[in-house]
Amino acid sequence: MSSTKSALRKITIRVSRVFEMLEGIELCSKIDGSYGFSYALARNKKILMDEAKTIEDQNKPGEDFEAFQRERQELIEKKLAKKKGDQIEYIDSETPGVNGKVPVYKDPEKAEKELEALAKKHTEAIEKRKEKNRKYIKFFNEGSIDIEVYMILTEHLPEEKLTPGMVYGILELIEESEQ
Repeated sequence: MSSTKSALRKITIRVSRVFEMLEGIELCSKIDGSYGFSYALARNKKILMDEAKTIEDQNKPGEDFEAFQRERQELIEKKLAKKKGDQIEYIDSETPGVNGKVPVYKDPEKAEKELEALAKKHTEAIEKRKEKNRKYIKFFNEGSIDIEVYMILTEHLPEEKLTPGMVYGILELIEESEQ
């Protein structure tokens, strides 16, 4: 007897795989499939989006770093040269690797010194942010999580429409149908 119902199953995946699977679901959602296929994609998309938000929330900056960022932005805005109509003045970038326009400071040397002093004042917040970011990158690339997903039975896969890239994107969600 063949089971045609998608089942919830707990799987263990790399943290970065959550985002790859979301891309795979997005690719697969562009093709017409059976109800079982579409249903499992939709349910898994919701599950994985919730998990992705939880993962990304782990790298939110602390209040102390956000305070530094606000102070820094206010200082930058005060130090920028303005044209008529209070518009910021821009010039072409001469820095290697920086394309496009960069804002002009009224007094670049003074602005740089004040920005350095502000960074020095917030050294602890900046260092905490760097450490948190380092840990997040390591967790993202090397960590794993357990997550419950809806399995897609092979009998629900669209015939002759899935590319190998699409299958790779949802590989952990596919379960062989019983014959």
